[in-house]
Amino acid sequence: VPTQFDLFTFLVGNSFDGGAALMEQTSPQHQAYEWLLGNAFLSEYSRDRMLQRYALATFYFSTHGDSWFSNTSWLTDADECRWYSRSTIQPCDREGRLQGLELDYNNLNGALPPELGLLSSGLERLVLGGGPV
Repeated sequence: VPTQFDLFTFLVGNSFDGGAALMEQTSPQHQAYEWLLGNAFLSEYSRDRMLQRYALATFYFSTHGDSWFSNTSWLTDADECRWYSRSTIQPCDREGRLQGLELDYNNLNGALPPELGLLSSGLERLVLGGGPV
């Protein structure tokens, strides 16, 4: 089971700012870290999966996911490939890497976090525009 320190060190090592945002208690990055640390299946996740869940959680907190029109299964222990998306392609590839995220017309507000870059190895389609449905 990854310890709090191990996970924190791992995320700092993969951050775009040397962990500065992660160390701010109120940042979306820190909120995502705290959420990930509490995941029931954390010890079973690969490093890639931990980064994917962390990136998506940071995105959720950065864009005020609690206010989205639909956030079904987001920030649950459910596989992130099953979290709400309007994606017209298969959300994830065979390895479980997110390849499509479509949250247009879903009341997203806020800044896009740099952690979205952690999804770049598999992400083919990202659609976020549009206002209320």
